[in-house]
Amino acid sequence: MSNKNLLASAALFRALYDNNKDIYDVISEFLRAYILFNSKWAFNVSECVGGLKETFEFELPEAVVSTCLRKRLKGSGELILDKGTYSVTDKFNKQNPIQADYQLSKSDYRDIIGKLIEHLKIHSSQVIEQSKLEDAFKKYLLNEKITNDYSAHIAQFLIANQNNPGFKEKVNRIEEGLILYAGIKSTPDLATLGSWRGNLLVFLDTEHLFSAAGLNGELYKKIFDEFHNLVREVNAKRGRNGRITLKFLEETDNEVHNFFHAAEKIVEQGRKIDPSKTAMIAITNGCRWKSDIVEKKRNFERDIERLGISIEEKHDYYKNVECNVESSDTLLRLKKVFHAENGDDRIAEVLKIFTKINVLRGGESEVPLDLVGSIFLTENGRTKSIAFSEPVYSNNGAIPFATDIEFLTERIWFKLNKGFGKDGDLPISFDVITKAKLVLSSQLNRSVSDTYRDLNKKYESGEIDKENAASLVAELRSRPNSPDDMSELAAEQSIAFIENDFMERSQREKALLEQKAKDGEVAIRELKNIKYRSHKDSLRPLKRNTRILYFGLTLIFSIAIAIASFLIINYLYADNDTVLSVLLSVIPLFLTMFSFSKIHFMNKMLWRFCVSRYRSSLNKALQRTSR
Repeated sequence: MSNKNLLASAALFRALYDNNKDIYDVISEFLRAYILFNSKWAFNVSECVGGLKETFEFELPEAVVSTCLRKRLKGSGELILDKGTYSVTDKFNKQNPIQADYQLSKSDYRDIIGKLIEHLKIHSSQVIEQSKLEDAFKKYLLNEKITNDYSAHIAQFLIANQNNPGFKEKVNRIEEGLILYAGIKSTPDLATLGSWRGNLLVFLDTEHLFSAAGLNGELYKKIFDEFHNLVREVNAKRGRNGRITLKFLEETDNEVHNFFHAAEKIVEQGRKIDPSKTAMIAITNGCRWKSDIVEKKRNFERDIERLGISIEEKHDYYKNVECNVESSDTLLRLKKVFHAENGDDRIAEVLKIFTKINVLRGGESEVPLDLVGSIFLTENGRTKSIAFSEPVYSNNGAIPFATDIEFLTERIWFKLNKGFGKDGDLPISFDVITKAKLVLSSQLNRSVSDTYRDLNKKYESGEIDKENAASLVAELRSRPNSPDDMSELAAEQSIAFIENDFMERSQREKALLEQKAKDGEVAIRELKNIKYRSHKDSLRPLKRNTRILYFGLTLIFSIAIAIASFLIINYLYADNDTVLSVLLSVIPLFLTMFSFSKIHFMNKMLWRFCVSRYRSSLNKALQRTSR
């Protein structure tokens, strides 16, 4: 069978668990399926463990498999045991419906992978290798580190399809099945379910303290509250049950103090805030004075104390040198792995924390989680990577020195045997869409933070001026980098930001806009000149016609005066008048009438008439142009 069946198997596990409500019953169904799929009518426990891995990609503890074979299949008479070998009896049902259910589960998985491939073809320029993509999808759901660039696109794919009918249910079924599988894999004795046997110190990092106080947004607050409720449920159990205690180390306490001190400087000196620091924005918002920050710090400390979280008492962590993980060889190897620069002490700081965890464990990590003694809870990607790195992690089923809140929530949920009933109120961190929002938001914030640091360096070196720096910071702040705001559109924008050089692109776009603005100003001036000339040219014939009309009317009026004068003369002329006497009487009359034609009143009347005709012609011309 194919070795890529884990996700389909997990989905089927979850579906069967819905009906059976008992983990042993579900594992027994897979044992029956293994026997049928491989026609394995006789086998021993080791063969069965290997067969489950080969068929379903389930790596279950041999003790769990042995218990199921002995108590369920042998107990029901389906198998008999003789000298370490199990054999199938006539009571074994060879028409088990799990085969059809498993094929349906595989079909659902193939449908999801097909949609994922189509999504990447549209939203990614990288070459898609299906085997690597499937491996990345499996690691993504298993919370394992993905070495290629698929994780952000997988998260975007899940967010984009969250409202598609049936899609979310199918993927959540896989996710919840994996939670059950991981819990079984790490619990050799399922009889211990429902109890927490040992005392566990959980050390919270700075970000989890801020989430506990609600400074990282509503979603992170809810995730922490659900985790905290599980811790309280463990501690509320009586009898021989152990306890989980939430604390923070001295290093974390120093980080918190430095964080609030930085907030004071931002308020006092008006410094810019890294847009990726949600908690810093929440702390400084509404603060005008240093005293406002001091008051917010007091409120933060009261919130943490009310939740039962306290600082760890100081110990001598270097008495037992065997528990020290800070060797120079380990530090050198890790610096090579993570390409750390000279003077970068973050790896050394992480190893110092891991030494404290290891000392509190007594150097014993290859035990169940409830017996390990201590663990560091963090969302810092570098810290988690170091915890799983070869120089630090044994990888023999050991509990790492550091983990995230999702992992611990899942393990406590499983240990308390909470189940996944249809009416169950599951932690929000189990939801694949919530997880996708957290993953994408985390990657975006990391990219924004890196960009902000580069921007500051370029500003200090004079590569960009104050105006450009302020513009770029404002654009960074406009990014919806909180998981609370991670919509489908925001997810698409986040991918574009992560995959592109923000500052180079922004500077290029700014230069392009400035050039367009310059070109636009020239074009506007030229267009105005063209319009002015065109308008002037269109008015020239109208003005010429108006002048012709005016002079024509003036001439007609003058001729009319002349004719009127002639008629008057002819009327006044008598036979006995001499020419001289007629001229002496007519010339003054003619001059009087001619001068009358030139008076201001008549000119004004003629001009008004011509202007009226000009305006009428102009309106008609404009109406024709607008059509």
